[in-house]
Amino acid sequence: MLQLLVTRPLPPPGPSRLAELEALTTVLPDGSEAAGRDLRALLPDADVVLTHLTERVDRSLLERCPRLRGISNLAVGYDNIDLVAATDFGIPVATTPGVLTETTADLTWAALLGIARRIAEADHFTRAGRFERWGAELLLGADVGPGPDGRPKVLGVVGFGRIGEAVARRATGFSMEVLAHDPRHRDRIDSSPHARWSEFSQLLERS
Repeated sequence: MLQLLVTRPLPPPGPSRLAELEALTTVLPDGSEAAGRDLRALLPDADVVLTHLTERVDRSLLERCPRLRGISNLAVGYDNIDLVAATDFGIPVATTPGVLTETTADLTWAALLGIARRIAEADHFTRAGRFERWGAELLLGADVGPGPDGRPKVLGVVGFGRIGEAVARRATGFSMEVLAHDPRHRDRIDSSPHARWSEFSQLLERS
């Protein structure tokens, strides 16, 4: 039977999907030194391992895993995995591209709105018991949309991969003008209905 090692517990629907597999699955505990020791101890007997970006899979570890037939990394990237060593041993490596695109774009906008509207500052101000009465200048913040003067704000997006494009798409809801710069994705910017190309210096000047 296929031996599957999962280096940390998965969020739903991960556990139910694992239960559907015809495999003997071992899930390591989360966030402890014991988990690291268990990984080194159990990986040599695994056929496939599902790793997280917190686990380093290097050549010295792979040398001890003659049965290993595949690595799947629960992350967009693969900095934690020695790809050269995996290739040398004939072990394919898979990642989960796109799994955090919308999440990261949401958090980017949460930070942008929070800073512009001074949300964290206002929260601390109120919790500290400093709020007495409303005033027109109290923690005023700034409009992200056009505001009273009707002029669209300009958002600069540096890097126009999946996440940059998702950030730009959200800006349309605030009637923003979006400038983007990414030498590797000029075609993507030119074809996007949500942004237009800008040289880096002009983007910094205008956004």
